Amino acid sequence: MQIKRRLIKNSWNAAQKALVLLVLMQLAFCSSCFARVGDGGGSRTKGIDPSVLEMVHRLAANPELINLTYLQYLIGLPENGQNQAALLRRNYTWYEEPGRVAVYHLDQVGPQPGVTTSSTFTINVPDSNIRVKDVEQVFGLAHTRVYDHQAHPNQIYRYSPTTSLVFVEPRNSFRVSSIKILYNGPPLGSPSQEDLEKAFNFRKSQAYLAGQNGDWQQAIPWLRADVAKNPQDADAHLKLAYAYRQHLMINESIQEYVQVLKLCSGRPDLQSAAVAGLTEMRVWPTPLPGSQPASGRTYIAGSAGQPGL
Repeated sequence: MQIKRRLIKNSWNAAQKALVLLVLMQLAFCSSCFARVGDGGGSRTKGIDPSVLEMVHRLAANPELINLTYLQYLIGLPENGQNQAALLRRNYTWYEEPGRVAVYHLDQVGPQPGVTTSSTFTINVPDSNIRVKDVEQVFGLAHTRVYDHQAHPNQIYRYSPTTSLVFVEPRNSFRVSSIKILYNGPPLGSPSQEDLEKAFNFRKSQAYLAGQNGDWQQAIPWLRADVAKNPQDADAHLKLAYAYRQHLMINESIQEYVQVLKLCSGRPDLQSAAVAGLTEMRVWPTPLPGSQPASGRTYIAGSAGQPGL
């Protein structure tokens, strides 16, 4: 009878843990699956959004997603993402304003460019109220507890022989200050097209929502990613041009409006919107009432005299 009760109790505990994780996953995917560490109000959060824990779980369970092509749709592009593709060791950092706080960091190493056999993705939460027992309520008891070179306790959860999830707790703080996903194994594959499309479409909808709410600082990185993914999409360039203009990034806005005019063949609505935007910025000549253009060619500031723009 005691053995039976113990089995029932253990099964109930396991079911509770599974339910907690399921709820987190549902919250994440139904509300803001790929939310950033922060409260959306320009200040660092004291806790951590459940969707961020789901992001951590997803990356740890699928380390091939720790890839810039995928991460750009979760957290945007790193500031130092250029010119590292040919390096064996690559380091990327994402900053958040105000205060230029380093929120995310990715360190990858491989035997040749473009190949990753060792990867560390870090989420910094220096002022959090995340306690170890909060982590244990979601992930259970840590498989290993060790001290790093700074004598900080590390709670380690092993997802596989090659991948671990680590919660770092500075000495005597009793609060988690960073979360790390460590990979060390065979060359990582690439994210699936399905994963990329899911992340891209979700973040695209979030970017448009941010723009509608006037949050251009949040919208612009995702609109840039949209343009990078679909460089021939005039509508994507138009949305980015408008976001730049609202954020007073005038030169960037002009460049995007010019791209719209180059790509909008057969779309008079997009052409009219681009011309209206350029006219508002006073880089498109406003015709006098009743006047006709002298020729079929129009020039805009910054177009290097190219006809037809």
